[in-house]
Amino acid sequence: MPERILEAVDRLKALFENTPGIQLSVTQASRLAGVEPSLCESVISALEDTRFLKRTLDGRYVYYR
Repeated sequence: MPERILEAVDRLKALFENTPGIQLSVTQASRLAGVEPSLCESVISALEDTRFLKRTLDGRYVYYR
């Protein structure tokens, strides 16, 4: 897996794990984690598939654990 993808996964996981209760849109997560929007969307989708994140009714994502 390319280094930039692994780095994006690490940054996004840390963002959600280290900020209890935070709920972010893809755009907000992209900006805060410093990950390009299209890559951020793909990583967040994968993190949702693995049940690391949960999508709320308003389209934001929250740490699921």
